[in-house]
Amino acid sequence: MRADAARRRAGQLAAGRAAPRSGGPRRPAPTVSTPPADPGGPTPGEQPPVPAEASPAAPDRCPRCGTPLLPGQYWCLACGFAARTQVATAPRWRWPIVALVLAGVLALAGVVYGFVKLSEETGKAPATGSSGPTGPTIAIPAVPTGPTQPAPAATGPTGPTAGPTAATGPTGPTTPASTPAPGATFSTVSLAADPNGALRYDKASARARAGKVTIDFANRSQIAHNVTVSAGARTLKATKTITASSAKVTLTLKAGTYTYYCSVDAHRAAGMQGSLVVH
Repeated sequence: MRADAARRRAGQLAAGRAAPRSGGPRRPAPTVSTPPADPGGPTPGEQPPVPAEASPAAPDRCPRCGTPLLPGQYWCLACGFAARTQVATAPRWRWPIVALVLAGVLALAGVVYGFVKLSEETGKAPATGSSGPTGPTIAIPAVPTGPTQPAPAATGPTGPTAGPTAATGPTGPTTPASTPAPGATFSTVSLAADPNGALRYDKASARARAGKVTIDFANRSQIAHNVTVSAGARTLKATKTITASSAKVTLTLKAGTYTYYCSVDAHRAAGMQGSLVVH
């Protein structure tokens, strides 16, 4: 390429020298020197040689499996081998561990042995007993006691007071009815339900003589009630269930303590009951 350019330049200069100039003398054409061709350089039209690239160094490989290792890689990712590092060996802890285990077993065995010996000594009870023969045991008989006599409750009104009656003739002075002394017993027991509807009798306890006992029951309220007599869990007799009226029941009772209550619904659980002492 340089030679072609030099030839064209030389041709142009030669043409300039050949053309005459009007109006003056002709100047001599300058001499153009062509540089000699480089004997070691490329010939015209030839491409310069491309320098050969230096081949990369072969990478390190794992000594165990031959897998290439990257720079800064110390462990093989294929087999896990320590390719560029050295693994320190573990210290020898086997014998110290065995010694500690044996010491623990011996200590546990000593604790168990001591516990067993202590249990044996505690379980041995000292022998007790009298040195001579013992006399016969004398049983003291219990003194029988009679039934407890509860104090009689105050007797309340059993019904409305009767109105005045017309006098048929002159009467003498009125003699008040005798009031029985406290603790007196009766063969007829009068009971009345609360006239205001409360679930209770007018007496919490009553007394009667052994034999035939009549219970005269009056209920002036609009709530149905009755009187049921029982001996323990056994029901003996009961009056009719009534409202705003009265009823009676007669039964033969021996000496003892009985219970009377109202058997309607849950009246007894509400407190409508009492005790009957027969002697």
